[in-house]
Amino acid sequence: MADKKLKVLFVGNSYTSRNQLPQVAFTEAAQAAGYEVEVTSITRGGYRLFRVADPENEHGIRLRQAATGVHYDCAVLQEQSLTPITDEAVFLQGVEDVKALISADRFVLYATWGRNDESEDLAALGLTREEMTEKLSVAYHKAGKLYGMRV
Repeated sequence: MADKKLKVLFVGNSYTSRNQLPQVAFTEAAQAAGYEVEVTSITRGGYRLFRVADPENEHGIRLRQAATGVHYDCAVLQEQSLTPITDEAVFLQGVEDVKALISADRFVLYATWGRNDESEDLAALGLTREEMTEKLSVAYHKAGKLYGMRV
């Protein structure tokens, strides 16, 4: 029997959903540590946080339904993988707007990583995978400091 029940919300895109991070990896790790877990996941490939904050967006509606009258132990937010380095203002505003909709004890930013070396995005940005990963890290840590979130 689990010692404690955790209620966790994941908001993100394919970096979160494709690897079944909420339902499998996180849940299995938490259960192995003695926790019972209730996970809510609002994800869609390629999505940006600002779209999830939009009250007229399908996933914005889902987020409001999942957040209304519910308090989470933790909310994990993940942005589309290019936005933090190509449009930092949109990234930061999206983090702020989504966080404002959620009641949680702790907020965590799930940082993404640089694209594969063969990626056209890397070539277009003039970056290596390592450089992109570093720029993403800087952007996520900036958002974490601004909004009191862990990265």
